[in-house]
Amino acid sequence: MAGRTFRALAIVGGATFATMAFVTTAYAHVPVVSATCVDEKTELVVDLRSYSGKGRNLLTVTGDGAQLVKTEFATEYSLKREFDGRLDHTFMVKVEAWDDPDATKGWAFEKKLEVVKCVRPTPTTTTPTTTTTPAMPTTTTTKPSTSTPTSPPATMTTTSAAVPPVKVETPATPLAATGASPLWTVLAGVGLIGLGAGVVFAMRRKRA
Repeated sequence: MAGRTFRALAIVGGATFATMAFVTTAYAHVPVVSATCVDEKTELVVDLRSYSGKGRNLLTVTGDGAQLVKTEFATEYSLKREFDGRLDHTFMVKVEAWDDPDATKGWAFEKKLEVVKCVRPTPTTTTPTTTTTPAMPTTTTTKPSTSTPTSPPATMTTTSAAVPPVKVETPATPLAATGASPLWTVLAGVGLIGLGAGVVFAMRRKRA
């Protein structure tokens, strides 16, 4: 009789242990929280699994001082977000689990994540640029003299009008009076001319 009772207690105890082990395995509380650089972007991941849904579980997430998520969840919750990789980021993830009110089991926790810039500025090599300034032509401006130019003395030009020569008529010298009249001389000449003409006419008729 005692042996049968012992065997029965052993079976009940084994079943109870198996049941407790199953329950513990079913609610293993697997929290995964990370903030990393992925493809030059900041990626925040919150993955809560196998929590017990028999009570109230609360998740609060803030990024750079701003609240991103505040929600209750049962057994699982997943979050994945990307942020500007050119900036630094600070995230706070807080999980409150009903079955870990004192946060002694690791199911309830508050975690701070910091990520520096994922994109580093590319150093640029500055090549000194030599600027050649063309020489500007020098313009010399000569100021006009303020002194009054001395005018050359006026040359007085005297133009003498050509004076036509004055024809001086010399009075004819009167012939010396010889006492003979010139009329006879003229008549003698005329007579000689007439005599000559008569001789020429006579000779032509004779030839004819």
